[in-house]
Amino acid sequence: GSYTAGSSLTLNVYVSSADQAMNAASGVISFPNDKLEVVSLSKTGSIFSLWVQEPSFLNAAGTVNFEGIVMNPGFTGASGKILSITFRTKAAGSAPLTFSSGSVLANDGKGTNILASLGSASFSLEVSGLPAQTGAAPAPAASISNLPKAPEIYSETHPDSDKWYNKKIAKFNWDLPKDITAVRLLIGKIPDAVPTVTYSSAISSKTVEDLEDGIWYFHARFRNSAGWGETSHFKIQIDTEPPESFEIKFADGKETENSRPTISFETTDTLSGIDYYKIKIADAESFLISAAAAGVYNLPPQSPGKKTIVIQVYDKAGNFTSASDEFIIKAAAKPAIVEEERPAWLKASSWLIVLAVVAITISALFYFLWHLWQRFLRTKKRLQKEVRDVDRSLRGAFNLLREDIRRQVKLLERTKVKRQLTEAEEEIITRLKQDLDETERIVRKEIEDVEKELK
Repeated sequence: GSYTAGSSLTLNVYVSSADQAMNAASGVISFPNDKLEVVSLSKTGSIFSLWVQEPSFLNAAGTVNFEGIVMNPGFTGASGKILSITFRTKAAGSAPLTFSSGSVLANDGKGTNILASLGSASFSLEVSGLPAQTGAAPAPAASISNLPKAPEIYSETHPDSDKWYNKKIAKFNWDLPKDITAVRLLIGKIPDAVPTVTYSSAISSKTVEDLEDGIWYFHARFRNSAGWGETSHFKIQIDTEPPESFEIKFADGKETENSRPTISFETTDTLSGIDYYKIKIADAESFLISAAAAGVYNLPPQSPGKKTIVIQVYDKAGNFTSASDEFIIKAAAKPAIVEEERPAWLKASSWLIVLAVVAITISALFYFLWHLWQRFLRTKKRLQKEVRDVDRSLRGAFNLLREDIRRQVKLLERTKVKRQLTEAEEEIITRLKQDLDETERIVRKEIEDVEKELK
């Protein structure tokens, strides 16, 4: 509508929920603070019976905030009044009013945001009728530079927004600056929703339990003495369901002589998708294959015998489904040797060849033995000659030794005629004679033994 600058205008804020009961709503209305300023807010006729946060305004920022609750069974219908806002026009021009954020929560026990759209309004302010300026200078606009920054959200349970997790309980954390007096939070399926649940005593973490599978967004914003700051959004992805069940099929059957049997297997995961497959055969080490390699696959070489194969398929959240089966690798049959029927003349020739080979072998053996015998005889003759030479040399050396000892004995005996020998000298004579006789006996015996061996 059109209004004269300097006049007042009242704006009513409504909510509609024709198909589903709602029990809470919140919003931030933005207006041009160079054209309008809020004079008052009224809750008269509001469907809200409880206010989480009393309606408030900040002309310096050009915002109006509200957050209220409808008690059970909630509100269903059209044009449920929330509040009234009275503005005073300040200057001529266009004055659009919009929702910078908002939410409508269903009365379903989960706080599902069922907001479909946000309304707007626009006013045309005319110059005519503008009251005369007074001497008083207008109050300077308050600065909004002190509004808190958006929280930096992180999660211990779901740290990476791009990854999937199989946890239904999510914990969110953020650092809480000293000047923060309140926190607003919300979790839902809308990526850029504005949080509506206010914690007047500021908290630095929130745990949400029993979340359904899918993609969720956690939203948080801070309030300090200057007002509400910007909103942060943190995405988490939850998948607790395993991939679809599947079967292992054998292209060559479950019994085959092929040591590298071909199998086929494949399945799907409707939410996070297939990540990889793990295959284990009998007692061998398990190995991994990518999702792209699934379908038709040749197993590594297998030894003969009965085998058990287990295939586990994992989705990107770590859930898995298993399939198992047995197969047998049969030992390859040994090739049979079939003798071809040969003509009679070829058979006779074969016998002649065998006899000739045997005769040649025997002749070669006899020649070899005869050659060894001749070498033995030559060696024996050479040894006999050498023994005779040794015998002659030994006899000659022994005769010389014997003659020398006898001379020594005779010398002592002649001395005995001239004087009486000492006991030691008598002992030497006796000992020399005995040793000479014994040595001669041993030498003769050894020579005779060698001659007997060489005969």
